[in-house]
Order: sequence, then C-alpha cells, then structure tokens
Amino acid sequence: MTQTIEKVEDLFRHRILLVTGKGGVGKTTVAASLARMAAATGKRTLALDMERDLNSPSHILKALGGPSSFDQDEPYQLTAHLSCARLSARAGHEIFLRDNIPFAWLATAAMRSKYLQRFLGAVPGFQEMGIMYRMLPYLRAKDRNGAFEYDLLVADLPATGHALALTSMPEPMLNVFDGGPMARAIREAQSYFNDPVQTGFVVVTLPEPLVVSETLELLDGLHDDEVKPAGLFVNNLPQYPWSSDEKDALDGILENVPPNLAGVWSYRHVERTHKARKMLGEKLKKYPSPVSMFCLGQHNDVSPKQRVAAILEELWSNAPCGD
Repeated sequence: MTQTIEKVEDLFRHRILLVTGKGGVGKTTVAASLARMAAATGKRTLALDMERDLNSPSHILKALGGPSSFDQDEPYQLTAHLSCARLSARAGHEIFLRDNIPFAWLATAAMRSKYLQRFLGAVPGFQEMGIMYRMLPYLRAKDRNGAFEYDLLVADLPATGHALALTSMPEPMLNVFDGGPMARAIREAQSYFNDPVQTGFVVVTLPEPLVVSETLELLDGLHDDEVKPAGLFVNNLPQYPWSSDEKDALDGILENVPPNLAGVWSYRHVERTHKARKMLGEKLKKYPSPVSMFCLGQHNDVSPKQRVAAILEELWSNAPCGD
C-alpha cells in the first residue's frame, strides 16, 4: 500500500526513483534536482544515467557539477551524500558473464566478440537486462555496519520506452529463461521494480499538447503493467497572471488582433500550456489511486547546473498543483 505524495520530499520514501519522459522535457534536470534534494536531507544518494557504453557524455553528471563523462565504471563522488554513476548495458553484460563463467579471462574474451555484442544489442530485452544487472550491485551494496550503502538511487531513464521495458520485461524474458542465473537476476530485479513501496516512477512532461499526448500514453502503459507513478512533474510551465475577469477582457481586446503578433502569440501560448496542465490533472483523477502532480517554472537561457539550482529551490516549497 503506497502513501499519498503530499510534498516532493515524500518521494524519498522509495529506495529507487526511475525518472522518465519524452526526450527534451527536462527529465535529466529534474532527476539531478531530486538527487541533490535527497542528498541535502541526509539520504546517501546515487544518481544514475543509462547508456550502452561508459565513455559517452553524461548529462546528469555534468548537471550535478561533475565532469562531462565518466573515466571508470565506478561511482563519481560529488559530495558526502551524493554520488553519480553510469548504468552501462555492456558493463552489466560483462558482470553477468564474469559471475557465471568459471574463468574471468573467458568472460572478457566473450565480451570482445563483435558477434556477441551485436546479438546482445539486437535481441529485445537484453539491453534492459544489462542495465538491470549493472544496477543490482548498487542495490545490494552494504556498509560495514550492515546498512545499505545507498539509501536512494535516482535513475535518469533515456526515453519513455525504457520505463515500460523495465516493467514489462520480466514476463517474456522468463518465458525464455525459466531457470538458472539469468532467471534469478530477473526475479530479483522484478522484486524491486514492481514493488511500489521500493520503486517510484517519476514522469516528467512539458505542458504542450503533443508531449502531453505521449505522456498520457506512458501513464496508461504503466497502469496496464500495474505500475503506479509516484509523481508527475510538469516542467517549464509559464506563470498565469490573469484573473478570470482580466482574461475575459483580454479575449475581447484581442479578438480582432492578428494572431501572429508576438504579444498575442505569447498570451495564447500561456493559455495552451495551462489547458494542457488541466488535461493532465483530469486524467490523473481517473486512476484508482491518486498521482500527485507538481508544476515547475521556466528556467531558460541558463547552464544545466544553474537550472538544477533553480529547480531545487522550487522543489523545497512545491506542493501538488492538480487543482
């Protein structure tokens, strides 16, 4: 039984936050902001991104004030309570082979095979398997006192499809591997990802009609997989400064004004964004259990690090905006 999210800090009841959304909606910034906020509350937090290879740029590491990429397959410590690491599918595949092949050199040789690499990259579910297997050691890790090394893992998922792949992967993969080490790993991951107490899916969107449509499809897909989102963040929402009387007056004034004028376009744009937000709010009310929606303001023309700092300031005082 999950508890209602009444403020952003309530999200940190989970051990895992999987942040997802369409590309370009600001999910990396939101993930980085949540990781920094959790660390500020004293949670030992590990921020994660997901890529096939280790050496490609890491947007979340840079947003958190670190370098632009990782130089090793180990967490990069940013503060006393905040680290950042990469979930590389290739690293996960190699760890799996090392765990299950008697000789380490044989596992290394297998991973050098371009044919095996093509196979692992092409078969549906194997990319998610590698990422999942790379995450498991971080979930299992304990300190010298027997407590978990990380209180919270915040993962920046690369695209909306990966959220559904993680929730829907176990069943078809278990039909192929119904026993052995791979099946055990899948079931262990399933015990985390499909447990709403341990894992919270955080959906990030923009208040734009096309993006909202894709977000609604993602929410329905998660619902079909019996996964309840922990929260929905509407990013880059402009302020709505008009009262209902002022809006009626503006509509009357602008009725015969060309729509391509900058001021008219901006006014209509604000109208569209808030209609899209209301559409999301109405959709959330139709689910059997409530999903809290949080609204974030516009923070354009600043660096990723500055944007994280601005959103972090909002998060401390943010209340659900579903009304």
